[in-house]
Amino acid sequence: MSTRYPQLPNDVSDDNLAREVDSLINTMGVDPMAIEVNGEQQPNIHEKPPAKAEELVDPEVHAAEIALVEAHAKARMAAELERVKAEAAAQRQVELASQHLAQDDLRLAL
Repeated sequence: MSTRYPQLPNDVSDDNLAREVDSLINTMGVDPMAIEVNGEQQPNIHEKPPAKAEELVDPEVHAAEIALVEAHAKARMAAELERVKAEAAAQRQVELASQHLAQDDLRLAL
């Protein structure tokens, strides 16, 4: 039975492996920060991290945006309520017309 990975000699230490990997990276001229791990580009640790979300948003602007979203939601809710009311009224008219026809048919039958 063959092994999937070659066996390492017993005298190889983690330090020796790390030095060999560093040597290969330096020899190949690869920027270690440009290497993708699991298909994702790794962040550059030398760059300044992005500002936190709290630091980017002006509280007054945030409050105004929330008020605008709430106003739009209220307007949509009012429009939907009116649509449902109109639909219910139309359905009632259909039911009333159906009942009147049934009553007329019953009167004619008597």
